[in-house]
Amino acid sequence: MTFEEAWAVVKMPILEPQPGIRFGYDSLEPVKLPQQAIDDMIVSDRFLDAGLYPSIGNIPYAWNNRDAIKYMTPDDYFDSIASAHPSEPPPRFLGPRGRKFRWTHSDDDSFHKKRIERIIEGIKEGKIIGMPELQVSGDNDEFESENFQEGGHRMDALRQMGFADTPVPVFLHRRR
Repeated sequence: MTFEEAWAVVKMPILEPQPGIRFGYDSLEPVKLPQQAIDDMIVSDRFLDAGLYPSIGNIPYAWNNRDAIKYMTPDDYFDSIASAHPSEPPPRFLGPRGRKFRWTHSDDDSFHKKRIERIIEGIKEGKIIGMPELQVSGDNDEFESENFQEGGHRMDALRQMGFADTPVPVFLHRRR
């Protein structure tokens, strides 16, 4: 790890909505923070004493001053993606609410289950989770079919750990 990479981790804002579940994002641009994000903010000096923690997934950064952090449950995250495709199958392999795994082709999909299991191991080791992202449009932050998401495997890992109904921070990129 280079000095620049290490410094970025040390300076990265970290949110901890549940003990041991830490989300990071980049703060080069101003980001609208709800009160819960301010309450969940932890001082990154805590990580200096314990050593640097690599992150799980991409660390999002603000694209413009309309970007914001919004709290949603992992199931709400997946429902938002599915709502953009009401008359067609959702993108990739998004399963319905209630299915054991939602970000796999099926509950027997070993390739994606292994990725989710590795993420769970990383969370248990104390690694920082790159905050899941949604690109949204309009005043109501709708997810549309041409928008993107980043973090489906991380959100499914949180579901597997018992956090399906726990609001966690999601980085919203607002298009308009």
